[in-house]
Amino acid sequence: MGLGKVGPPFMHDGRVYLSTLTLNSTPASTVYSDASVTNAPLVVRTFDDAIRAAIELHDLPAPDDSKTPKIPGAGCPIPPPGSMVNVSYGDNPISVICPPYTSPLSTTHRSDAREVIRRYRSLSGEDQQAIIEFLKQL
Repeated sequence: MGLGKVGPPFMHDGRVYLSTLTLNSTPASTVYSDASVTNAPLVVRTFDDAIRAAIELHDLPAPDDSKTPKIPGAGCPIPPPGSMVNVSYGDNPISVICPPYTSPLSTTHRSDAREVIRRYRSLSGEDQQAIIEFLKQL
């Protein structure tokens, strides 16, 4: 993966999120899930945050559930109206962007890594951080 050791910024090592031009003014953001929370906001300000975001992008976001916080930035990350002028998500964008794992749409729209990411999201935040620490040692 590299993880900042060699070469240009690669998507897999997360540095793509750490632009010195935007880190303090408009940092990258996405959502993350673990055993205790689903689709919580993740503002990328550190290298560990960037790795977590890169891992999350290996599949579509998790389907919202009872563990999804009711705070700004949480939940299925629907693009703001008008921001994706050439993309149509239909009448129910959540069902396309965060489809339930058991839905037919999920089997065609989720990545090949869907089951690995689903297992990763079932880990505690501490266990996920241990994986990130391991990856940084590679």
